[in-house]
Amino acid sequence: MSNKWSEKAAGVWESAARKIKNLAPAKIASGDPSGQGPGKSSVPALKAVGTKLFVIFFLSILVAVVIVGTLSYRTSRNVVEEEVSKAAQQTVIQTGEKLDFLFRTYEKMSLDIMIDKTVGASVDQLARPNNSDSDIAIARMNLDSNLKKYSQTDENLAGIYVIPLTEKGIPTGYGQEKLIQENAALIKSVKEADGKAVWFDSKINGYFTQLSFPTFGVARVMKNDYGQSNYMVLLEIKTDYLYNQLSSIRVGQTGRIEAMNTKQQLTVTEKADHIGQAAQVKLEGQLQDQGRTKADVNGEQNLIVYTKSKQTGWLIYGYAPLDEITEKANGIFALTVWVAIISALLAVVVGWLMSRMIGKPLVELGHLMNEGEKGNLAVRTLFTQRQDEIGQVGKSFNGMMSKITDLVNQTNRSADSVLETARELTDASKKTALSAREIATATEDIAGGATSLAVAAENGNDLTTKISEQMKYVIEKNIRMSIATSEVQQMSERGIEQMDELTQKTMQSEQMTHSLVDRVDTLKQSTSSIRKILDVLTKITAQTNILSLNASIEAARAGAAGKGFMVVAGEIRNLADQSRESIVNVAHITEEIQREMDATVEALSAAYPLFREQTESVKEANQMFSSVKNEMDNLLIQLDEVSTSINELNESQMTLADAMTNVSAVAEQSSATSEEVASLSSEQQSVSEGLVRLSVKLEDVSSQLSESLTKFKV
Repeated sequence: MSNKWSEKAAGVWESAARKIKNLAPAKIASGDPSGQGPGKSSVPALKAVGTKLFVIFFLSILVAVVIVGTLSYRTSRNVVEEEVSKAAQQTVIQTGEKLDFLFRTYEKMSLDIMIDKTVGASVDQLARPNNSDSDIAIARMNLDSNLKKYSQTDENLAGIYVIPLTEKGIPTGYGQEKLIQENAALIKSVKEADGKAVWFDSKINGYFTQLSFPTFGVARVMKNDYGQSNYMVLLEIKTDYLYNQLSSIRVGQTGRIEAMNTKQQLTVTEKADHIGQAAQVKLEGQLQDQGRTKADVNGEQNLIVYTKSKQTGWLIYGYAPLDEITEKANGIFALTVWVAIISALLAVVVGWLMSRMIGKPLVELGHLMNEGEKGNLAVRTLFTQRQDEIGQVGKSFNGMMSKITDLVNQTNRSADSVLETARELTDASKKTALSAREIATATEDIAGGATSLAVAAENGNDLTTKISEQMKYVIEKNIRMSIATSEVQQMSERGIEQMDELTQKTMQSEQMTHSLVDRVDTLKQSTSSIRKILDVLTKITAQTNILSLNASIEAARAGAAGKGFMVVAGEIRNLADQSRESIVNVAHITEEIQREMDATVEALSAAYPLFREQTESVKEANQMFSSVKNEMDNLLIQLDEVSTSINELNESQMTLADAMTNVSAVAEQSSATSEEVASLSSEQQSVSEGLVRLSVKLEDVSSQLSESLTKFKV
């Protein structure tokens, strides 16, 4: 016991020393409470607890300030970006609606020109076949005069042109043939629109006249009063007009608004020579009628807001750099940086103070623990006057040292007592081992006899088990025989019922056959009556035919007055002929029925004896089933008697099996108890011998403990 207390005290000292001696570097003399002296133990500065507290406090404040500042900056940046995006999108939508209004104005102008009677008359005059050159010149002059009243009302119109839809058509202007060929695809699209307005994208030098500035246009087919489409009207509008509408609107400080077609080619932009080129802004995916997104423009992230023109299908979009839009949020970022710097300086000061207040006492405590590890139990702390946790640790340390000193003294006294007790225990253990050896020998003899009895009981139990299995087999076969006999009895009863029903059915069939023969005889008599009636009808038909012939002769003698009667006589003769043919057909059918009835009577007459024989056979089978049923009833009675005897025999056998099982169980229990006693005796002998060895060892350990306790300074 003293050795365990000594090992436990040493383990506590070693564990406490390992945890505390690495807190901070210090020097302390053995047995000096002030901590000064030749004893040395050092901890690296970076691993000192004061340094760790300083770093944790500094990083906690700095990280908290940086996280809060960063979140504030990002939140304000997102809010600014969202508000500017909404305002820019609303501006672009309003601009798109304004442009759609302008586009509808020009579509209306093209419609007015198309339905203008004077313009239509000039076009019809130009489209007439076999026109002379003077007629063509006059028609062109009239058309040009009629179109000027539209073009002069709008300075943004570059020109109004009437263009033939086919190559055979006569151009309305001089030198337009080549331009018409170049724009054949556009002319085809207008023709396919069949009177609807078709918008042309911006083109640098115009479409049907070489210009020094870009234009875009709207065109539609012109139909005459007959619905023919030979020409189209085209309004070319200056692209600068649209750019002037867009240039006054800005997205951010440096952003701008442009327009591009469905192929993302520029139609309205600041630089006219860029018209028709691919736009710098690339919008991917399926675009809605209006929206906003972000994309890279010249390597810089830009905010893009757009709307789609309902008239032209162009995309009017505005874009500006995101950094420019969120520039107002940069002040929050600068404020975050300054707050982080000030927080870092405050953390340095507070962290240094905390390391001095906590780290220094821990260093002193570590050196005192080192002295205690070396066996000096007289060391004590000097900072017990503090009212914080450090003071509580100092008081607890002093209390712990006092209790360890008392424990060492008590252990020393206990070691002497244990040494004396160990010597007495050795003598008692030797006597116990001798007695256990004698008990083990006697128990082995008892176990041998119990084992022989258990073997004999087991053999008797096996024989009883085999008899029980044979009885179960006989009982099972008897039950199966009873079931089979019951099934045969039930089948016999069902056979009797079926044979009774078959007898009744056979007798009914015999009666029905006899009745059928009688009815066929009655039908034969009826058929004979029908033949007599047919003979009478045949005679009547012949007389009617003769009467009609006589009537025809008399009508012929009467001349013109008897023509009507002759027609009636002819119809009567025809009816007589038809009646005669019908009577012949009915006679043939009646003869056929007569032959079939004769055959039926012969067949029924032949079947009647067979039904009689079948009825006798069924009655004999019914008697056989009745005999089988009676025999099965007798067999069931005998099987019941056999089953009763077998059950009584089985109960006797089960009683014998239970008795043999009890004998076997008692024998096995006796054998097991004997073996268990023998085992316990052997175990007691081993324990006694082990107890002797432990007593000797305890005596040696007590001596070693006394020597170890002499190393502590109390």
